[in-house]
Amino acid sequence: MSKVLKVEIQNDNKSNAIEERNDLSFGLFSSQFLKRHGRHLLGTTAAWFFVDVAYYSQNLFQKDIFSAVGWLLMAKTMSALDELFKISRAQFLIALYGTVPG
Repeated sequence: MSKVLKVEIQNDNKSNAIEERNDLSFGLFSSQFLKRHGRHLLGTTAAWFFVDVAYYSQNLFQKDIFSAVGWLLMAKTMSALDELFKISRAQFLIALYGTVPG
């Protein structure tokens, strides 16, 4: 490490390292953890929540959405395979246009 950093590193007493380590340790549900990582955890949780809401609601209501937009005909006029193909094609285009730019 001293060769890479080009700095002379001196050996410390092991007891100091153990004491420092104990000072930095804290529990997962402690206030110290919340102070250090609370914003990151909240931001990540919120981002995943909004992604899940958008993704799963699109999958649940895709047939209604695609029919309202005009991408699907009435279910009575199509066979099951034709409907499956058209829904799959619409989902593929949405995923393609959503992931390629990102």
